[in-house]
Amino acid sequence: MQSATRLTLVLCAAWAAALLYGEVGTYWASYLTCSWPTSSPSGSSTANNHVKIAVVADPQLMDSTSLGLPPSSFALQAAEFYTDLNMRRSFQSVILPFKPDIVLFLGDQFDGGPYMSDEEWQESLSRFKHIFSVIEQRTKPQTPIYYLSGNHDIGYSAFHSVHPERVSYAALDQGITYQNYLSKETSDLLLSILKPVLVLSGHDHDQCTVVHSTPFGPVTEHTLGTISWQQGNLYPSFMLLSAGPKLSQNLTDLKHEVLTNLCFLPEQTHIYIWYICQFVVTMLLLVLANK
Repeated sequence: MQSATRLTLVLCAAWAAALLYGEVGTYWASYLTCSWPTSSPSGSSTANNHVKIAVVADPQLMDSTSLGLPPSSFALQAAEFYTDLNMRRSFQSVILPFKPDIVLFLGDQFDGGPYMSDEEWQESLSRFKHIFSVIEQRTKPQTPIYYLSGNHDIGYSAFHSVHPERVSYAALDQGITYQNYLSKETSDLLLSILKPVLVLSGHDHDQCTVVHSTPFGPVTEHTLGTISWQQGNLYPSFMLLSAGPKLSQNLTDLKHEVLTNLCFLPEQTHIYIWYICQFVVTMLLLVLANK
């Protein structure tokens, strides 16, 4: 009897620790392991005269087009619930506590934007506003948020009607699945005209960095990973970007005024795998204890 009681207490403590870390502690850890980038050891420059921007990419809220399930199915509703819950916690508990001056979404706010009914689109919009709300943050309730449209928001059909050679189809029943807006020549032309200090992109769902060679020097492009754990990336992320005043026309000097730091969010897939493994071990221990 005492051994059974001891086992029960141990299992309860193990589950309490796992749930406390998996549902709360992991978000604290993500927040504490990231910071605003700074070019000075003291960080005073970033704090005083830099615009602080939190950059988010590819939330792609799940809907009936995501898994091919009916809108009322339990599986789809469960997937939407846990994905929305994770992104809301990430945004509210990790990103907003950095108190950004601006929040920038790089696109693909929704998954099936062009294919949803008006009713489902309004429902997805309501979910999006709930997940990424800044109203509950009392410190900066008026934080401006800017949105760029992605292919999952507006689709490729309109573009294909004008430039069919730049959009490719998959099977006839799958519609347009991939396109490449810019050729290398067009990209080189834009870089030479705009002379950007930094390029940000999304869409790929994974994070990577590419350095473009240009006549005026190298230009870094950061592709941000998705913020959602359901979009094929085990390591969701966001970016903290600090942009300083334009003090010089020299590109090298300007690069020190635009600083970035890639921050990783909780590895939700690994957390759920841990829960499943711990559940299996718990059941085995209980069965063995009752023999």
